[in-house]
Amino acid sequence: MGQHCHRDQDFAGRPPKVYTAVCGESSLRITKSCPTEAAKTSTRCLGGFGCLFFARKTTIDKGEEATVMLPGDQSVRLTSGRLKIVAMSAGKCPPVQTQRDFDLMRYIEKPWYIQQQMEINYLPKAWNYCVMARYEMMHANSFWGYTIRVRNLAREADGTRHDSRDFLRAYSTDKYDAAKLAVAPFFLPKALSGDYWVLAYSEEEGYALVSGGQPTAPTPNGCRTGTGTNGAGLWILTRDQARDEALVQKVRGIAKAQGFDLSVLNDVDHSKCEGFGFDDVALDSAVDVGYKCPGSPATVHASNKVTVTAQASCISVMEEMKARVTGQPDAWHDPHNHGTYKLLSGDSSTLELSRLTGNSKFTDKMTFSFDEDGSTCVVRGCSQSQVTSIADFSTNYCNLRMLYCGSKEGCKPVKEDFDIRETEVRPSAGAGKDPSVCLVR
Repeated sequence: MGQHCHRDQDFAGRPPKVYTAVCGESSLRITKSCPTEAAKTSTRCLGGFGCLFFARKTTIDKGEEATVMLPGDQSVRLTSGRLKIVAMSAGKCPPVQTQRDFDLMRYIEKPWYIQQQMEINYLPKAWNYCVMARYEMMHANSFWGYTIRVRNLAREADGTRHDSRDFLRAYSTDKYDAAKLAVAPFFLPKALSGDYWVLAYSEEEGYALVSGGQPTAPTPNGCRTGTGTNGAGLWILTRDQARDEALVQKVRGIAKAQGFDLSVLNDVDHSKCEGFGFDDVALDSAVDVGYKCPGSPATVHASNKVTVTAQASCISVMEEMKARVTGQPDAWHDPHNHGTYKLLSGDSSTLELSRLTGNSKFTDKMTFSFDEDGSTCVVRGCSQSQVTSIADFSTNYCNLRMLYCGSKEGCKPVKEDFDIRETEVRPSAGAGKDPSVCLVR
């Protein structure tokens, strides 16, 4: 890539300058030359640990030009826009093209249903059921400058629901190309967001093709993006939830023409999604219907929410939970690293508790609500860390599970042993839900 001002003088009357960029192993060496000063060489990181905030983007300002070298000794001269430098195998993956004349407001006005998607770090193949996305323009920019709220919804084969709720934000990364956006958790600066590029979009036909940025990994069948968090993913979206095979194949053809390896795409099953959706709740007012949470003084904190059906009356379930708490440490002890529970308050349908970790360093709080459903009890629990946290190694999940699990789950009841079935487990981003780590005696 070479970037330079006009040959005579730029718009501010400054002498012309020339940028020459040479790619090396995981770095970019840039030499800046001006007629009135000595040449200066600097090295910029192209990725890896410790490189998160290094400049890998450059804006072409008024009066400047950029020459972008393409595979096959071709080049394109640009006089406006924003360049992003990505490490990739030379000549293997041609630059992809985004949708021209992209109308962002029209794109985000209705939900999208994902028909095929690539498996990546935060989208395991097991979640490929009823996957949908909704976007909403914010009334005011966030602290970090995000402008769009993002909500993703998916489920597993057993009905487990995964809902990002109000956790994600997006913004346009290129003032000259509205189809280039980026997404991140609301608390992260924009420098740590991941690309979301709309490569093809037709409102009339009801489809979109979205990539997690420029594909950089060559395969025998084309190119793909990464499989981690940023710079990862490929999606085929449609406005209608019911699958239109001809339309899906058309979008696959568009992706193939852009050089993508289509073997990374997996089908999403929308055949059993009745009653599963966004509940028509706007992102601005999104609430967890049915859940009561204790709250946390930390703006960013790990949490988990579970819904459990117990084969017992709600009175029996509540009495068993209280017996475990009051029976510490002789009649019962917390098998999850010997934490200590405390009953804070309760009434006929709610229990408020706290748990001090076994090392006595952290206290989490949780709220349980109980609703009779015939001969069973529907229990909803919410556990929240009280300090700034993202990853919790399943602690909030175990906080809840250890109070309702039975002998079939490897737990030790005090008064009554009943069967349970978890119908929903919703960890916050970064939090875990692994039951095997709960039983550390």
